[in-house]
Amino acid sequence: MILYNVFNINYSNDPILNLNIEKYKHLISDEYVLIVGLGNFTNKFPYFLHQDSKVIQWKKEGKK
Repeated sequence: MILYNVFNINYSNDPILNLNIEKYKHLISDEYVLIVGLGNFTNKFPYFLHQDSKVIQWKKEGKK
């Protein structure tokens, strides 16, 4: 699994960061993308993702 973190305005005690998802990403194939985060103050998550170059590329590649 591809893990894409978008934590531009996050804080170190955020529960999502403490899940340690990274250690489980090898259990799922790279056909899947997990996007986690909050974005930033001007671009609220997940509404800015349609302009993100990585997300656009993954969509073209048929990632889920």
